Amino acid sequence: MKGKLVFKIVAIILGVFAIISIGKGVMWYRWSHLSVTERAVKITDRMTSRLDLTSEQKEKVLALNLEKIKSIDGKDFWKNHHRKASPIYEDWKKEMKEILNEEQEKKMKL
Repeated sequence: MKGKLVFKIVAIILGVFAIISIGKGVMWYRWSHLSVTERAVKITDRMTSRLDLTSEQKEKVLALNLEKIKSIDGKDFWKNHHRKASPIYEDWKKEMKEILNEEQEKKMKL
């Protein structure tokens, strides 16, 4: 009796993990097939809705996101991404702080 219950619980857990993994794979596949500009626009649109960006801020954030994505896009970046990502992110954070107001920075946790 206990053996069947344990088997059912393990099967349910494995099923949940499989569904989550497939979902993440599908999302990554969709994301990887977007152009650099499309990715920057999607990120900026999400930021605009969450942070209530003004049109002027949105233009600046889009330019900054596009620049960041272009700098990390490509096969060479991913070879040593752990060394290269940190300075890129730090530069992006500095520039974002210049664009956003204090309330927006708090929402972004910069």
